[in-house]
Amino acid sequence: MADDARTWRVLVADDHLDHLEMICRAIERSPSGHRIKVVRATDGNAAYAALKEGVDMAFLDIKMPGQSGLSILRASRAEPSLAEVPIVIVSSSSDPWDIEASTNYGAKAYIEKGRYDRFRDRIVSVLEETLAMLA
Repeated sequence: MADDARTWRVLVADDHLDHLEMICRAIERSPSGHRIKVVRATDGNAAYAALKEGVDMAFLDIKMPGQSGLSILRASRAEPSLAEVPIVIVSSSSDPWDIEASTNYGAKAYIEKGRYDRFRDRIVSVLEETLAMLA
């Protein structure tokens, strides 16, 4: 059951605006019943700043200007205040190195961009699973 008193802050960072909006829409339309405020960033530096300001969860594109999603993930795991924030890496890449690096750096999940319906369903699934765990 959703916690009606809580608004979850979820960071979405992607330098491709169509992908950014697609992920945001999937999160905002999630059937979970949770109240969610989506924080948007279009480059790695803005994403890292938003992460440091405080979010409950983050979806980061693996390749962005400024800092990559992987560099943000790695840096966050070294900072005690950010080490436990669930971070999901989102990418068009199916390169095994990217997937392995994401796992090794502590990503909650690695979601490959692809067919919209599968991509959306995976975003929503990981979101709901994570918020249920955090609640």
